[in-house]
Amino acid sequence: MSAFSFPKSERICNKHDIDLLFENGASVRDGSIVLRFAFRESVENELTQKVLVVVPKKRVRRAVDRNKLKRQIREIYRLNKINQKIEAAPGKTILIAIIYTGKPEAEYAQIEKNYLQAGAKIKKELTRGTG
Repeated sequence: MSAFSFPKSERICNKHDIDLLFENGASVRDGSIVLRFAFRESVENELTQKVLVVVPKKRVRRAVDRNKLKRQIREIYRLNKINQKIEAAPGKTILIAIIYTGKPEAEYAQIEKNYLQAGAKIKKELTRGTG
């Protein structure tokens, strides 16, 4: 499989995982992107990182705009996941929700910049917490 793919096995589809993420997860914010993350026990042959993309209807009213933003965020994640990979402890999976809180007219480059900066903040926070 290509390094730049985003298969279903990398997506959070399980309601239990989503609940865990929003009830017990920590969050990091940069600009219009909030990254919420939590750890859980890994199941056999499971990837170490799973992602959920959220664009709230409260912020972006038109479905066309929400879908476009979700597509752009998935693309940003897919192209940068090798550089932004967060290593979880052995036997653990990190769950990440990428939540967009900005305006519908946002530029792709600005969303990407905010995502990369928020990812760097998570890495810094995790290394500080374990070190």
